[in-house]
Amino acid sequence: MADVEQEALQSRTVDRKRVGIDAKGRPHYFDPLLGVVWVTVDGEIAHIEEAGLENWMDFVSTQVGWREQYYDDRTLAEHILDTISLTSSPP
Repeated sequence: MADVEQEALQSRTVDRKRVGIDAKGRPHYFDPLLGVVWVTVDGEIAHIEEAGLENWMDFVSTQVGWREQYYDDRTLAEHILDTISLTSSPP
């Protein structure tokens, strides 16, 4: 990818875009608007890939493994239902 795109990704390298940290300690980020995954090493972008997030998560899982994973494939509705069921008390 071009340097301009890498600079744009650097500004998007924030916690809310982080999808996990691989077994080697490298944070992985995803931007759904751009459809791009990137990996940082010592705060610098080391790898950029145009990939679907689920495919990338599976790829890293089989190649390196995850130390921490913040992504799952549940829908927003499923997350909301889980939250409601955890916070609701029985009648």
